[in-house]
Amino acid sequence: MVSARLVGRPRDRVQRICVACGNSFEVPRSRRNQIHCSFSCRRGVYVARNCEWCRRSFTLTPRMQRDGTRFCSKRCASLSHKSRPDLAPTVHPTMFDIVFAAGVYQGEGTCQGPPRQRSEIVKVGQVETWLLTWLRDRFGGSVKIYGEARRRDGGVRRSFGYWLLTGPRARGFLYTIFTFLSPRRRAQLKEVLAA
Repeated sequence: MVSARLVGRPRDRVQRICVACGNSFEVPRSRRNQIHCSFSCRRGVYVARNCEWCRRSFTLTPRMQRDGTRFCSKRCASLSHKSRPDLAPTVHPTMFDIVFAAGVYQGEGTCQGPPRQRSEIVKVGQVETWLLTWLRDRFGGSVKIYGEARRRDGGVRRSFGYWLLTGPRARGFLYTIFTFLSPRRRAQLKEVLAA
């Protein structure tokens, strides 16, 4: 009995080199553009890497490589984010600042947490960019500003921005403003902080 793999003349097969492992393999002429020798090579190569926070070695899957994963765990990512000096607050907030920030969050803020996100995220969108920098100076985080843009109807969209706070700083901010929020907002925060 002849194997199905051997059916076909040699001239109907093409020699290729796998781009993942470098091994030589043969394919039918109809698949001469194939670049991987097997499914495991097509899935990608697992790579060992050191965590940027704890320096322990961990394995990156192909998806983690595409996403640019730099830490071995959520805890290490959170600790690294917390220690970044460029995301730290520069002004100590007063009680008035906390109450004012709670009012801003009540009207314009959103928060998400596990399981939808890896850690807690607080986001405030605002046209008044001075308010975003005011929040960043007192509670940390980052500000992203988008300039004016042309709308589909021909008008001009005003510049606007977002204040973004994640991880332990986001949790701290939510606990700080909790008592000054409405019952509906408190219920949202309980769901996020309990996850």
